[in-house]
Amino acid sequence: MATLNYVAVLERGLNGSFGVFFPDLPGCVSAGLSADEAMTEAREALALHVEGMIEDGAVLPKPSSVHAFGADDFEGSDVAALFFVPVEVPSGLKADDPPMRINVSLPESLIGRIDTAADASGLTRSGLLAVAARQFLTDGLTRRSRVREAAAGVHDRSALARAARGKD
Repeated sequence: MATLNYVAVLERGLNGSFGVFFPDLPGCVSAGLSADEAMTEAREALALHVEGMIEDGAVLPKPSSVHAFGADDFEGSDVAALFFVPVEVPSGLKADDPPMRINVSLPESLIGRIDTAADASGLTRSGLLAVAARQFLTDGLTRRSRVREAAAGVHDRSALARAARGKD
């Protein structure tokens, strides 16, 4: 896993409450009755927001430097502080890594199953395929070996080993 650090803006709200928003990630917000609570909730909000973006196959924006913003940049907000919030992302996933359109040939029945699963999960077809590919790539060699064996129709590993050694 890799860590990205996004700038968060802590702002004073009504009745002593606080809110947090992320200038790089519109719509990613949290709140709390205290500054500490709002900042703690910001970690969870950021993690869920980024997870949703990854599942949807969206491009993560490159995190801005905390020096890119000043309190005056947020007109209408009573800014209490700017701070970084870390979020873990799968290794190899980079901010500003735009999706690339590819042409893939799959059996029609498989596409139907993919679309049904994507709809049930609230994902697009591309989003589901991206999640599946990431999971496949991070499951490890043992899992990949079994997938290759299954794709080759191998159900008897000892037969596969004998064939590899030329003894079958």
